[in-house]
Amino acid sequence: MKASFLLLSFNLILFSCPLIAQNLKYDFENWLEFELYKEPEVYETSNFQSFFSALAPNVTKVPGVNGSAIRLENKAVLFDTTVIPGLLYFGDLANFPAGGLPYPYTVPDSLILTAKYNIQPGDSGLVLLLFKRFGFPVSVNVFPVTGNSGGFQRYSLPLTPSGIAPDSVVLLISSGNLNNPLEGSFMEIDEMRFSNTVRQLPNFDLEAWETIQFEEPEGWTGANLISSILRVPKAIEKSTDASEGSYALSLTQRSINKLGIQENIGLCFMGEAASGSPTGAAFPSYLFKVSLDYKYAPNGLDTAWMLVMASRYDAARSTTDTLKIMELPLVQTGSYRSVEMIVPLSDLSDTVLLALFPSNDFPGKSIPGTLRDGSRLWVDNIRVDQISATNNAGALAFEISPNPASQDIWVKDLIPGSRLVVYAADGRRMMEARATTDNLHLGLESFAPGSYYMMVTDQNKTGIKPFIIQK
Repeated sequence: MKASFLLLSFNLILFSCPLIAQNLKYDFENWLEFELYKEPEVYETSNFQSFFSALAPNVTKVPGVNGSAIRLENKAVLFDTTVIPGLLYFGDLANFPAGGLPYPYTVPDSLILTAKYNIQPGDSGLVLLLFKRFGFPVSVNVFPVTGNSGGFQRYSLPLTPSGIAPDSVVLLISSGNLNNPLEGSFMEIDEMRFSNTVRQLPNFDLEAWETIQFEEPEGWTGANLISSILRVPKAIEKSTDASEGSYALSLTQRSINKLGIQENIGLCFMGEAASGSPTGAAFPSYLFKVSLDYKYAPNGLDTAWMLVMASRYDAARSTTDTLKIMELPLVQTGSYRSVEMIVPLSDLSDTVLLALFPSNDFPGKSIPGTLRDGSRLWVDNIRVDQISATNNAGALAFEISPNPASQDIWVKDLIPGSRLVVYAADGRRMMEARATTDNLHLGLESFAPGSYYMMVTDQNKTGIKPFIIQK
């Protein structure tokens, strides 16, 4: 989807259509928590793949001989014949055997572990330990696992000695063949210890586990589900640094590159929390105003953005038509700033969708050289207000003269104290003033030629009129 601005010729008929007054408000006070499963600390697992394809983890915490044990099992993908083996590892699985953990010690004599297993006929489990120095293997140890142990037993796996001291170690344990695993194979491991050394692997007894969980603001969704499962820092956070109330929404630009997934995960948009898909809110209107409080700490020349999209469902064609897409830039500010934009439509919309981006990376607006991880955006008090010149109290009447104008205009028949805001045709707020008398002179020398419109508000009454600048 490429974002673009639509120029619109306004007329008085558009602003006189009666609509039911309504508004949307998001103060980010309510957050929803989601708990997924548990993972052994330090280690990575195949739970990411299993969770998304089989809707359940295939690496779990179970009772062992001495405290907790870990269970690796092959799970079948829903509605498919694919089977995902249970994996426990540290290293870069997508670029195996890259990565690993620091281990600047002599290669141990053996790996001792307590395990039970039941590997289906035709399948084969695997225990692999690879010691490296400067990325090159200096001790390769591969142990296939087949058959049925009948229960927990203690095993000693001799390790290949090395004349060169390693600096890192890669581990991979699989409950099935990596190329063609069979459903039903499993392995349970109670602990793993090196012999003849005090330099053990971290969490070698598999007693330390962490809960994979996350939270997102009610009514909004983002990539916290993915970042939680991949166990990378979350980009969407509940911040106590709010403009009002207890909480605000904090978005941080983060790029991830793990397991072949390369994404920017800082965006957040309206939708069911954790669904991962945007769902707009019902909002029938010809004209509405979007406002918010924000502050922004960019990294370098980055810029944050709010994207506003209005759409309408066409029942005859069973399609949704995008009526307008508008962009509001959010620039650097050390304290909360209030901004707003008007979204005018040539037809009646039924849905509005908002999306927030803490960087220049979003559809149609990626700017080479400006995107930086670490740019942070705080947002609070987002409002979408319907604007109609017709209401029970009547519309404000005023005049703009001359129209078209070259640089100066007079706004006549004002109510002293009313608020005047001038907007460009793309919704950007150009200037604001207060009426001190019933006639107000405005100098618009800096305005480029084009279409503009003025909104005048006094208490609950609103009036809107278009005007043109010609040079």
